Amino acid sequence: MGDRNFRRIELYRGRCPGQKRKRRARGGILLAAALILGAVLLRVPACGESLQEIQQGIAGEVLRFHVLANSDGQEDQQLKLQVKDVLVEKLSGLLTDCATVEESVALVEDNLEQIRQWAEAEIRQRGYDYPVQARVCDAWFPEKSYGDCTFPEGTYRALQVRIGEARGKNWWCLLFPGLCFAGTLEGQVPEESKDKLREVLTPQEYRAVTGHDRLSFGFRWF
Repeated sequence: MGDRNFRRIELYRGRCPGQKRKRRARGGILLAAALILGAVLLRVPACGESLQEIQQGIAGEVLRFHVLANSDGQEDQQLKLQVKDVLVEKLSGLLTDCATVEESVALVEDNLEQIRQWAEAEIRQRGYDYPVQARVCDAWFPEKSYGDCTFPEGTYRALQVRIGEARGKNWWCLLFPGLCFAGTLEGQVPEESKDKLREVLTPQEYRAVTGHDRLSFGFRWF
């Protein structure tokens, strides 16, 4: 009878061994959750700048390149890549002296007809008669990686080349700074190209693109 009364007292005081274990387990879970939340909060952009503002800041300093195939057919997709190869080669020479995105946009806009003719000539040489449109416009892009640099989804200025009905899968890259023109080695963007990115982006934007702030982008862009 005495043991039974002692057991009741222990339960009343909350010192039952089984309950202690449960409280410790709950405490461990809460501590782990707090640590995870703290780690996430530490990755939130500083100075009150939202992730959308970071993307918009990046978009204001780069010029992207967008080639739309006539269709998803194998031949049309192959033609898209052939046109892309020709234009990348031509544009690398055209934009070689551009130091800012404004200079790049202006030069591309001044040469849109020439760009269209380059694309059309390649298409004709390959035996097709698709019409071509070339324009600078604001276009939406999904999250896209170039080697080890990743640009968040959003709206960017782009040189857009549309082949035929332009209903096929797209190809895109970065005209300024010229990641289109830089080969990647084992998935790495050359340091010279990263230096160009560093020059035109803020430190926070550069960290977001090169991966240091990728966790915070992951929460927003997923």
